[in-house]
Amino acid sequence: MNAVVKAAREQTLCPVCGDRFKEPKTLSCVHSFCKKCIADHIVKTTKNQSDPSAFNCPVCRKETPKPDNGPTLTWADHLQTNDALTSILEAFESGTNLRTCPHHSDKEIEFYCEDHSLSLCSWCATIAHKKCEGVVPIEEAAERRRIDSGRLANVLMEQSSHTEKILNDRRSQLESLDRTEDDIKARLTNLRKKTMEALDALENKVINELMLKKNKETEVLRLEVETCEDILKDTRECLESFQESVQNEQPIDFVTSYLKQFEMFQNRQIALLNFSKNLKSVKVIFITDRSVDQILKQIKSLGTLSVEKTPSRYALPYAKSYTESRQSVLQTPRSISLLHRGSTSYRLMSRASIVKDSQSIPSYTSRPISFRHRAISTYSKASSVEPFRNKQESQNTSPTPRSGRLDGNKTTRDLTQSRPSADIMAKNGKLIQAKLRSTFDASTPDQNECSIEGATVLASGHVVLADSYHSSLKLFDQKYSYIGCIKFSTAPGDVTAFQDDEVIVCLPDTKQLKHEKLKNNKLIPGESLAVGDRCTSASYNNGILATCSGSTVHVFKREEGRWIRILLQKLDVDNLMYIAVDKEGERIVVTKNGYPNRPVLCLNKNGQKIWSFTHEEIRLPRGIAFFGDQILVVSWDQQRILQLNKEGKLVGAVVKDGLQWPWKLCISPLNDKLFVTQCYYRLSLKEKNTIKVFSLK
Repeated sequence: MNAVVKAAREQTLCPVCGDRFKEPKTLSCVHSFCKKCIADHIVKTTKNQSDPSAFNCPVCRKETPKPDNGPTLTWADHLQTNDALTSILEAFESGTNLRTCPHHSDKEIEFYCEDHSLSLCSWCATIAHKKCEGVVPIEEAAERRRIDSGRLANVLMEQSSHTEKILNDRRSQLESLDRTEDDIKARLTNLRKKTMEALDALENKVINELMLKKNKETEVLRLEVETCEDILKDTRECLESFQESVQNEQPIDFVTSYLKQFEMFQNRQIALLNFSKNLKSVKVIFITDRSVDQILKQIKSLGTLSVEKTPSRYALPYAKSYTESRQSVLQTPRSISLLHRGSTSYRLMSRASIVKDSQSIPSYTSRPISFRHRAISTYSKASSVEPFRNKQESQNTSPTPRSGRLDGNKTTRDLTQSRPSADIMAKNGKLIQAKLRSTFDASTPDQNECSIEGATVLASGHVVLADSYHSSLKLFDQKYSYIGCIKFSTAPGDVTAFQDDEVIVCLPDTKQLKHEKLKNNKLIPGESLAVGDRCTSASYNNGILATCSGSTVHVFKREEGRWIRILLQKLDVDNLMYIAVDKEGERIVVTKNGYPNRPVLCLNKNGQKIWSFTHEEIRLPRGIAFFGDQILVVSWDQQRILQLNKEGKLVGAVVKDGLQWPWKLCISPLNDKLFVTQCYYRLSLKEKNTIKVFSLK
């Protein structure tokens, strides 16, 4: 093979310049040259000819007729291109660097060292890695990884889904900041309005009191003015009469008039004296209340602003689950890394260096080995791909064979591909019949992209959806027409029906569950339940409310109109997804990520484990619900709805077709309809917003 490659490489060199061909052109003698090389040769050899009609081959000197009547500078453009040679050049450009050993350029990569995750040529395999036990042909290493590709695809799909949720969460945070700004401005405006209204009321009170006092004093003063005016008028009239009597009256009449005027004077004087004794200077005085001045002095600010940062509900589950809980999602006999070809740099390792490196690697039992990517990556070291367990650790008592295991000539399917319905046969009970009846759109004119993480149906037939992308709770009528929504400051999680006309929604960021009551086709906010944990899913039945965070199950009981906590069960996981309570309120089922780590767990309301379930058909479960004593669970990666019986045995696939990346499911109160939401970043906008409704029987 190497001799063939060497011979082919020699045929790609131009006889003139000695470099690899660039735009190879062929002459009539079948010799080929670079376009520029033959063009320069033509110009050089014909420059002394007045009317050249041909030119000689640089190799064999055979004449080639001119290909065009134009100037010699353009003859090379019209020569025939060597397509076969061009194809060989393209093959070398695309494949040589990838297939050639970086330490032995004339050697092709033919082997792979599982011990050091390196691609090797025959020399590296027999010299530098001769003591390694895991040196296998590169084809065998590739086949092992093809067999196990389904598991890696599952992890990548889950990673994509989680990344999309984080992206939606960050976008929701941006929108939440805008809403918070508007809310604070509105509160300040409302505070100003209330303050002005209070000041106006106090001002009007003072003004009204002022008017009353003024009117009262004005009435008194006007009476005094009238009295004075009467006395003054009487005095002036008496004065005029007395002056006339002095000049004209007879002595006896004057004496009589004098005595009369003097008597009248004395009476007026007594009246004026009595009147003057009660005269008051009236003045209305306003004194500002001291408390007002003190309040104004004490007010330094209308309020304080602070930024509250709490861990996102996606932070802890993602960080822990990909380093601990999901380590057995991917399994191969040895740690896998990418096939490093050509551009990969690795050192030739001596026995001493191998021993040193092996001592620096943690053991499989203490901490699984992560992928060792030696190629340059744009991601941080913390984002390395999920570790693998060793052969002994991967053995367990699970009765179900696992996909991706190497077992002789047996091969396994890629679980990301759709399968015929015959793969799951109805067993362990009667299979529920489901048929797609209708669909409806969860988007609204102002919310054209949705991420529906919660759904429930009320006794009235109203459908309530929790949209985490827009931090809203949406209400639809019995015909699935949009009515309205309630917006929250943070993204909601799951939602469950409570009684006939009320729902309970999870608000993970506030660590609360919120009641919303249906009244006059509107959702009215109700009481809140402080859980103290970032619960993302909830379910209610027969007086029992169960909710879960990434690692804890909480159970509450309704007594005398309030919630009493009866269970706080900490599980040794960090990736719980959805929870459901049966109609008697006695059994609780919860889903969690990561085959073969028992993705469905059944507990009683006291927290005691009843059974757990695992199967290759349900590696990445999502929504779960009770249908009588049967259990329906979403297999997100397989795009199906599966049925389990009350003992935790797989009955079969209730829905095999018609779903694209199903997420949350809920069943109507009459047990006649199944509602399924869909969520994945690769979905079209229409499919992502579509809620699918199946009839059940």
